[in-house]
Amino acid sequence: MKDYYGYKDSASKSTILHRPNIYFPVPATQDAFIISVSKSSHVAIPLDHSLIDDWSNAVFQKSPQIKDIIIRDILFDGYTLVEPIKAFLEIYQDEVLAVIPELELVGDGSNMFEAVNELKLELVDLFTDLKDIPEENLGKKPRSWKKIICSLVNHDENTTI
Repeated sequence: MKDYYGYKDSASKSTILHRPNIYFPVPATQDAFIISVSKSSHVAIPLDHSLIDDWSNAVFQKSPQIKDIIIRDILFDGYTLVEPIKAFLEIYQDEVLAVIPELELVGDGSNMFEAVNELKLELVDLFTDLKDIPEENLGKKPRSWKKIICSLVNHDENTTI
């Protein structure tokens, strides 16, 4: 912070923090923001609080909370997990995404329980889609997904929950 120094601007009555060639204004009021173009030239920009609220909501939407989770069961008829699967949640203000990145699977919902259940459905769908297809008929990514998913998921058609 030693590169910065402050001075009082008599015209706008705001404190200007200055670093060589860069000017950082401190708002004088809650109605306007003073932008310093140079030491002697300033511009007052009126604050539109609705724009600030929209911007802060957009920033929150683009910056989800990330939470690692472990899926330990599938709980669908005849499907079981051989071992737990690592996944993560992206928690937004009005939506939650559950993701297994290695399989490029995503489940979504209005809460984490819905998102995880959707992800489990996607997991079962991918397993049923890939299990009977010969590897030579699959592309590189689907072949790697099949290898991973077949090592993680079992299906016993005679078992119902």
